[in-house]
Amino acid sequence: MKRYLAIPSIAAVALCLGPVQAMDYEKCEAMQKALERVTNSRDQWKDIIWRRLRKSNEIEQCGPSPDVFAADYTTEKQLAWYDCTRDAYGSEYDNLKMELQKALGDLDAKVEKIQADYEKEGCY
Repeated sequence: MKRYLAIPSIAAVALCLGPVQAMDYEKCEAMQKALERVTNSRDQWKDIIWRRLRKSNEIEQCGPSPDVFAADYTTEKQLAWYDCTRDAYGSEYDNLKMELQKALGDLDAKVEKIQADYEKEGCY
């Protein structure tokens, strides 16, 4: 007799909790793949533009980039090397940096939108 009374009370509690939001796994998976594509595209843009920036004469003018793991490594050496490379390319450096920021800015906006939609749908 007690078993029969427990079933209606469990159903009543479930109804009081309200509807549980169901997750559309296909939609979440599609958003996750879109996020991966946009992130990969952003990384490829960054690589392409920075490769265009780095020329062979950079090593001739500024020397190789300081080794982070070297015993004599200092932040000042790294910053001096960056300043030298920026000065070596002048306005070309600034143009490429602006192009990179524009390309990454558009892609970053897409990433943020996809992440917001992903969270809005309750995907985890």
